[in-house]
Amino acid sequence: MKILITGSSGFLGVHVQRAALERGHEVLAAARSRGPLWLEGVLQRPFDAERESGELLLSVLRPDAVISCAALSSIRLCEEQRALAQRINRDLPRELARETRRAETRLVHVSTDLVFDGKHTPQGGYAEDAQPNPLSGYGRSKQLGERAVLEADPAALVVRVPLLSGESYGRGRGARDSLLAAVACGEQPVCFEDEWRTPIDVQVVALRLVEWAEDATLRGYAHLAGPERLSRHELGLRVLAEAGLSAERIRNGTRAGLGMEHERPRDVSLACTRGAVPV
Repeated sequence: MKILITGSSGFLGVHVQRAALERGHEVLAAARSRGPLWLEGVLQRPFDAERESGELLLSVLRPDAVISCAALSSIRLCEEQRALAQRINRDLPRELARETRRAETRLVHVSTDLVFDGKHTPQGGYAEDAQPNPLSGYGRSKQLGERAVLEADPAALVVRVPLLSGESYGRGRGARDSLLAAVACGEQPVCFEDEWRTPIDVQVVALRLVEWAEDATLRGYAHLAGPERLSRHELGLRVLAEAGLSAERIRNGTRAGLGMEHERPRDVSLACTRGAVPV
């Protein structure tokens, strides 16, 4: 297949490129910059998600499938630049979905666990049919993007993912590398004991996204999540232990202690009911 990956230079997008190549696909990578790796065989297509049309991008490249990873994912930036958040997290996915429906192209769109408010989390986590109620501007813009995709292309698949961890190729991204980068700079980051997620390795997510791009039978919503519900503090301790660092390199804290309880959900653990996740 010819697979187009938007947001290909991002933390997740780089791993999706590699997974698609390893499964024998022709890979088209669309992003503002190339990213941290040069992967042989990938066609790099400069794409400014803020200004360029998703419909035009697809009509020119004519892929067999699209994996939509482009996002403005910073909670702070989504509050400060709301128009930009709406453009990238809502409008661009809608444009892609309009064209994939017209061209009968497979679309897999990546969303987030932060579309849920975490106030009354079901036992075992939020299932795919749970009602979203985002707290942050980021979560709201991603929920709007979910709706826009499925309204424009009902055959598309929206995949909600939790906190991602793993190799970021020296960029300090993801749950693991961002923490280790802060510690390496002499910081003592605060890791919340009252925020729970179901973190998962980014490579596992990348592989499953490619597999679902290959198989157009699954549509609607799907969740990808790790096997354990962990607080940010528990996760931080694991990261330090694996790196051979002292637990004293992080501080235990709460969302309320930093005035963030209104934008960061308490527990957005995900349940995966539509497909087993390899761990």
